[in-house]
Amino acid sequence: MTNQEVYQDMLYKLRQYATATLYPEEFDTLWNIEMLNYLALRASEDEKNEKRNQDLQMLKVIDEIANTGGNTPGTEIFELPYDPVNKMNTSGNPGFKNIGFYRIQNVDVKGTYLLCDKETSLDYETAWPWIKDDKKHVNNNPFRKPKVDLNGNNIYYEQRGFKLYIHADNLTASMIRLEYLRYPEFMDVTNNPTTQVELPVYVIHEIGARLRSEFLIRNGNPAYQASLMQQKTVVN
Repeated sequence: MTNQEVYQDMLYKLRQYATATLYPEEFDTLWNIEMLNYLALRASEDEKNEKRNQDLQMLKVIDEIANTGGNTPGTEIFELPYDPVNKMNTSGNPGFKNIGFYRIQNVDVKGTYLLCDKETSLDYETAWPWIKDDKKHVNNNPFRKPKVDLNGNNIYYEQRGFKLYIHADNLTASMIRLEYLRYPEFMDVTNNPTTQVELPVYVIHEIGARLRSEFLIRNGNPAYQASLMQQKTVVN
């Protein structure tokens, strides 16, 4: 469906309530708000429910990112692929169509580490979230302390804003392989009516239902309020 088709479908479904006009600029704003609310909800469910994977499949990206910080353990910096002004263009997310990074799903780390005073190459091993409340417990546990062992274990990452930091006392990280959810392309029926909405049709309908409900409640539509009361009566 194109932006214009989604907008026209919304107008058609609102007509039954004889409600106030939903203008294109307002539709763009409300759609993008509801789309981000949907994304936040589904992203959290995706971690718990494998069935939700397909809902967000088109937003999953894998990018390799080089270190732009120091070359000693703990000084590395990895810039997350996010640009709200110019939009992103990376190997995993090309085309300047969306603003990029939304949420981490997995981090693998590559670099070199010292083991028994010998420098050893580390080829992409999984890093684990460095949870703030868990730092003291990790540091006090010799089996979880952030230090690369023979099997490449005990590597942690920490996100601060749109930068990623690696914690492993004897590791100098050179690259990360980042699997993440990106932002969807924003609705802009005002300026780009023929652009295809990249989400699956059933997701478009789910977001549309949320938007209609919010719009009708906000406008205090009597027909919609009566419909809600009738639904509540049936449920109860």
